Parts: sequence; structure tokens; C-alpha cells
Amino acid sequence: MAFVQQAASAQMTPRFQSYESSPHQLPPGLYRKVEIEATTENLYQNPLASSRTRMSAPFLVYPISSTKGPKDRCRSIQLALHSVMRPVLQAQVSSSPETPSKGCRVFGKQGQEHFHHLELRSVYGYADPMPCSGVCTVAHDPALIRRGDGKYYRFATGGKISILSAPHITGPWTSVGPAIPKGSIIGLAGRTDLWIPMLKAPDVTKVGDTYYLYYSVSTFSSQNSAIGVATSKDMDTWTDLGATGISSVPVDGKNPPYNAIDGALYWDGSKFVMSFGSFWGGLFTIDMENPPVKIASGATAKSIAFKPLGGHAQEAAFIAKNGNYHYLFFSVGKCCGYDKGRPEPGDEYKIQVCRSTSATGSFVDKAGQRCTEGGGTTVLESHGWVYGPGGQGVYYDPTDGPVLYYHYVDTRVGYSDGQKRFGVNKIDFSSGWPVV
Repeated sequence: MAFVQQAASAQMTPRFQSYESSPHQLPPGLYRKVEIEATTENLYQNPLASSRTRMSAPFLVYPISSTKGPKDRCRSIQLALHSVMRPVLQAQVSSSPETPSKGCRVFGKQGQEHFHHLELRSVYGYADPMPCSGVCTVAHDPALIRRGDGKYYRFATGGKISILSAPHITGPWTSVGPAIPKGSIIGLAGRTDLWIPMLKAPDVTKVGDTYYLYYSVSTFSSQNSAIGVATSKDMDTWTDLGATGISSVPVDGKNPPYNAIDGALYWDGSKFVMSFGSFWGGLFTIDMENPPVKIASGATAKSIAFKPLGGHAQEAAFIAKNGNYHYLFFSVGKCCGYDKGRPEPGDEYKIQVCRSTSATGSFVDKAGQRCTEGGGTTVLESHGWVYGPGGQGVYYDPTDGPVLYYHYVDTRVGYSDGQKRFGVNKIDFSSGWPVV
């Protein structure tokens, strides 16, 4: 739950205050932060004697999930003002729509002496993750799905692809065990998780009456990698089928331009497509057979995203459709080892997005920059006690609608990889771009 940040008390008059909100004070929904500027005029018998004080309260939250346009958004601000500023201010929102320069204009009156003029300007903010109960760690590179009986399953890097289950997306989560207890039949280093977790980056989907679990076999910072697949009818036990044909192992002494990890399956309306890639040449897609256990005959990988700077720190591609667009979500920055040394602020993991009318591109960000040329609009990054969110996916939940799931570090707990937690945020696509 987002909350109102306290303004500097030295700049505030006693008649205008900012209060922290508790969950019951604000309407339910997604929240965004807005900047407040306020002008207070003391209207005595002679208006010319009025004093004018400019003051700034940094942030106020208001719900945006049900707004359809600028005027509705202004009304939502009014609801939030009534919730968090009563009994000090009774605000009335003008009919003026939100604009980049003025925002929503809000007027309030206290007794006969004070008149408040507030201009609210939207600034970008993020909701905190939904509550999580039970085993909320064991969350690196999560995959999420709901079984037909309503039971949720979560998969994660490590423990030979760890499985957890819960009655609700928020928990309580309990451990089920490894998906591939004997290790992968793919003959590469990392296939057994003997020393460190190298069966990693799972993705799960259902096709017909069969669940498909994709996983990666690799070692850290290695390009000798491959994507495998296992199948199940109930998700409690799995049969490993081994290699899908997506591999970055060198052939004739030469590696392909990509690293074959982080596979995620997508149905584009006519065929199955696998997105994958990490560092090196960036993110790619390749066509898959139906059923999707092998790459399609004659299929070749196509580049969909590339970060030319920063060591090409880009991975965890995941494509999701909403409306007329295919959205390519991915993670950029440093993912791991924060307890041993944190990167410069802003260089830690974060989630970005590009979109296209085709599942295989060309993807562009909100500014029109091609994803293959370094483009990417940030969807979620470090904020408050949430640090380094990434390894994400999108799930259309029957109860909560579209959600973004990911792992993150809770700075109140610790920064080690083993302390990473499972995060879920609702997504609002109403603007044409995902907002959490």
C-alpha cells in the first residue's frame, strides 16, 4: 500500500497538514504519487493585507485503476484528499483536466480566513508488492500459474527447479519439492545443481491438457547453455524431455550471438514462439513446434532487443498481449550478489518494456526508441524498501486481473540472493502502457 509522504513541517502552516494513510483510508486500487503545491491566502477584511505562503507537500497517493480520463482522475484525487486530509481540508476539485503544466486544480476553504489553492502534478510512483504469506523466499526468477482447481503453483531457480503451491496468489505458500529431482538429461555443466543452483529461470504454461515447464541449464556467466522442457498433467510430478534445440553451445568452435537461457513460451495467435536470451547479443525469439517441445523445422533466432551499453545487461524476456499490442517485458541491470557489493544507484535490476503489433517485433518503447537499439520504458524499479525487482513474468489472474510477478530484495530484511522475495503487482494497461 502506498502512503502519503510527510512534508517538511517547517514549511507547513498549522492549518494544512499531511497524514500517513492506512489501507482503510484510501479507496482500493492502484496508486500513483502526485506532487502538491499549495498557496495559502489569509483573507481578512482587507484582501490587500493577505499573506501568501508557498509550500510543498512532496507526495500524495490517489487511485487510478478506475479512471477513464483526466476529469475522472481529478475526481479520484478529490477522493484521496478527503480521505487523507480530513479533518483539516475540505477540497473541491475543479473541472479542469490534468495537464502537464497545471495538473488537477483543487480548491479548499477552512472557516472564513483561509483559502487554499493546490495544483497537483503527476509524478511516477509504484505500488508496493501485494502481501505474501508462507514461504515467500525461494523466489529467484519466478514462474506462476493457476491450476484448474484454483491452486497456484510457483517455480523458481535452484533446488532443481523448486516448486511451491498456495490456495491464493498471495499465499500461504508451501514447498512441494524439486520439479526435476534427478537433474536434467541435457549433458551440460549445471544440469544437477550439485554445488550451486544452475537449473534456473523456469517458465510454465498449459497447452491442451498438458503443462510445459521450460528451464535453463548453464553456469553463472557462461554462454555454454541450453533450454530444456519437462511435462506434467498435474504439476506435482514432471517428466524431463531434455533439450528443446535452443542452445548456445559452440559449434565448430563458434558460439551463436546469444546466451540460451531465460526461455518463455508465447502463443502469437497462429504459432508458438519462444523468447530467450541474456547479455551477449541480447534477446531473441524463435518459432516452436506444436506441441511446443522442440524448435520448428528450419527456424532461426530473431533479435528483438539489445542494450549496446552497460555490458549488455539485459535478460528475462517475457511477451504478453493486451489489446492490440504485444508487450515485451525484460530485466536490465545487475541482478545478484547485492550483499557482496551493490552497484551504483540505478544500475541494479529493474523491469522495462517495449511493445509491438507483432509478437516478433519491431518493438519500441514509449518514446519510440527501438528495443534493438537500446530502447526500454521502465515499468518497475527500486523504490522504498523494494530493491532490484526483476526476473519477471505476466499472468492474467481470474481474481486480480493482469499481474506482474517478479523477485526483489526487501531492504528491511537483507540483500543476499537467498533472501529474495516473491512480488506481485496489479497492472493497469489503460494508458496503452503497463503501470504498476
